[in-house]
Amino acid sequence: MDHINDFISSINNPNTAKVARYVLKDFSMDILYYDLDELYSKIISLKPNSRKRVTTICYMLGVFAEWLNERNVENAERFQQLILEVDKTKLWEEAKKNAEEVFITYTSYLEILSDIDLHEEYNSKYYHCLFRCIYEGVYCDDLSVLKNLRSSDIDGDIVVLHDDNGKEYRIKISSELSAMLKELATIDIWERPNRNGICRVQMIGLYPDSVFKAEKRTTTSSKSVRFTYYAKLRKINDKYIGHTLSPLRLYVSGVIHRLQYLFEKYNVSLTEAFSDNSRNRTAHLIISSELERCNGIVEISNFRDIIKGHIDYFAGDLIEDFDEEFFSPISISEQTEEYLEGEEQLAMHLSHERNVSLVALAKTRFIEEHAGRLFCEACGFDFCKKYGERGIDFIEVHHKKFISVRTKNEPTRIEDLVMLCSNCHSILHRYQPWLSMEELEQLISRF
Repeated sequence: MDHINDFISSINNPNTAKVARYVLKDFSMDILYYDLDELYSKIISLKPNSRKRVTTICYMLGVFAEWLNERNVENAERFQQLILEVDKTKLWEEAKKNAEEVFITYTSYLEILSDIDLHEEYNSKYYHCLFRCIYEGVYCDDLSVLKNLRSSDIDGDIVVLHDDNGKEYRIKISSELSAMLKELATIDIWERPNRNGICRVQMIGLYPDSVFKAEKRTTTSSKSVRFTYYAKLRKINDKYIGHTLSPLRLYVSGVIHRLQYLFEKYNVSLTEAFSDNSRNRTAHLIISSELERCNGIVEISNFRDIIKGHIDYFAGDLIEDFDEEFFSPISISEQTEEYLEGEEQLAMHLSHERNVSLVALAKTRFIEEHAGRLFCEACGFDFCKKYGERGIDFIEVHHKKFISVRTKNEPTRIEDLVMLCSNCHSILHRYQPWLSMEELEQLISRF
């Protein structure tokens, strides 16, 4: 265990150290003597809930193995080789069976709303509206659109939303939710039972007609309002779901449900729409239109990554009929005809294969030599520092001597490889003659 603590202490990057603690918290040094099946079982016991999480765990174990090997710890070299043998796709298929659900189906969503209405003796309208708002697309990164929501912003089924960054946009919600939000804006009492009966606490919002309010204290601030609905969401998780469902995952679950309706309408399967390298233009347009309609906070490619590995969870779900006006007024058929890109063509070309194992080893060694960091050697950009867990183990690897000009049997050494961010790598290769590393660094230093 001392080796594990020493390894974590050696990592200077706080985000990387946090991930290392998560991965290694339940491990002991016995892991060095595991066989492949035992390692699979141990990783699955961590209950990774996405393919990305599986990759993160394996990556961190690989870094730890390299660290041990450099210190000549017994059996570390064998363990390092074992990590390289892990089939991450197979591992995720096994882990998925025991993973906590990170989304909810529409069927589950209806059951949760029903349970809230049936079992929440006090303040059920607040809980119901909060949960339903996010599912129907009332969402932004910090949920400030909920904090800023006013009764006067609701006109029929159209809600005008305002986030703290000054962005204003409109979204259509269900008639039932619209009426409930209007009613909730008139409620300024929070009820809770105590040993003397029912305690009634006055609620207050940022505006006279705020929909979501907080308990009145000496001052009512944006922070106190936000704390209130995050606390209520945690209660819904604990009492009605049984595991943590983040606001983002709740929002994405609602988006997927609406997409399923549109996919079915235009004869697109959910699997086809979210398959790797999908070329279905209709599916692409449907996803893009729905994300735009409800102020999607991620690009389509990133949205696909969020639900990758979870598509089968939504298969066979109940599909509700929607009013066509619920969606963007853009005609799918008309819009599709405007996009002429993406026709499939057969092309043949020669490519120079890169050694994946060598690239992985180069990354690992670079991380060890730079105190747990993986950054661009030209400009210093650090994906993990900028993007957190999503940026872990992400960098492009550049060959100082271009593969295309190498002889067939000319070997590549780790010293021949350079870590570059996407921008620097693209600029270096933008047109021939390609830049050398020295020329790239000189170019950067000039600006």
